[in-house]
Amino acid sequence: MKLDLSLLPILAIFVLGIVPSALSAQSADLSRDIDFFRQQEKLYQRWLDQSGLGRVLKVHTTEVDQNKLSLYLAFRYQDVDSIQAGWESLKTAFEVTRPVSLERELFGKMLHFMQVPQEQALVQLYNTYDVTNVIAYRPLPEGFELSMQVEMQRT
Repeated sequence: MKLDLSLLPILAIFVLGIVPSALSAQSADLSRDIDFFRQQEKLYQRWLDQSGLGRVLKVHTTEVDQNKLSLYLAFRYQDVDSIQAGWESLKTAFEVTRPVSLERELFGKMLHFMQVPQEQALVQLYNTYDVTNVIAYRPLPEGFELSMQVEMQRT
């Protein structure tokens, strides 16, 4: 098979045009896409509602900085006992029928809807937005065990 050298300049322009844009996309400032993330936040809430998770969880807000996107989830309950019972019930029911943990699913759907790499994403779930009472989930790198940290104080 012969290479048609007359196509070489066109191929070079194509490659030079694609590679820089692909590299810049990887290091792009996430805060430029805040409108997109706000729109996707609504789709994430719709997914929560349609999957049945929305009976316990809701999207609270999204925070965006240059290289990190945080999706804050909240409970639909106010008191600690209802929150704990709702979370445990939701987690048990979810994991009986699915091969992944509820935390992994929440995080994976966030990646899907927000279209950001895992390293730039964080899902946080609080029982209140008073930082002394917190349930938080932070994804670990691939290959590590995922965990859920629970720190609940009764008032």
